[in-house]
Amino acid sequence: ANVLYFMFKTKKSHTAFFFVMIFLIILYVPLAQSYLMHCKDEELYKFIATLPKSSVIAGFPTDMNCIALYGKRRPFIMSELDIPHHADYYRQIKQRNSEFFMAYYSDNAEQLYQFCRKNDVAYVVVNKEHFTKDFLNRHRVYTDPFNSFIKNITSSKKNFYLSNPKNIIFESSNEIVVDCQKQYV
Repeated sequence: ANVLYFMFKTKKSHTAFFFVMIFLIILYVPLAQSYLMHCKDEELYKFIATLPKSSVIAGFPTDMNCIALYGKRRPFIMSELDIPHHADYYRQIKQRNSEFFMAYYSDNAEQLYQFCRKNDVAYVVVNKEHFTKDFLNRHRVYTDPFNSFIKNITSSKKNFYLSNPKNIIFESSNEIVVDCQKQYV
């Protein structure tokens, strides 16, 4: 920062300062783009907004960021809140993520519905891509330590309940919403 300041301060260095700034912009803008959230499924967010306001909705943490923002409903977990700043908070978030991924990648319906009952989750948003071999074989499907956890629980499974669930109340191109309340009402 000091070098840039001194370059800008002297009149002879204005051109060099300009090129350094252009170089930094070219270098850092693509990096910043990769950290931006991309909320694409407007149809899903409109549907979520019609659900009762008290509803807790579970889904893959990166998808839940958009549900909170555009669907205006309470997500069970969100990737934006997975940051371990406080030990007690992170312990709870880690537990929630672990329980969610166990249910999300379960091969039976009962495990999903037990998760929903225990955590008062009314609906689960499912991204169909998350159950494909291409997705699961990626080096990184989510942040660590959950990436390793997901890899461990999916490595020996071939079938997942949420890849073809019952109680679908909404379906778009790649996402579905499963009603967790119908199983035990």
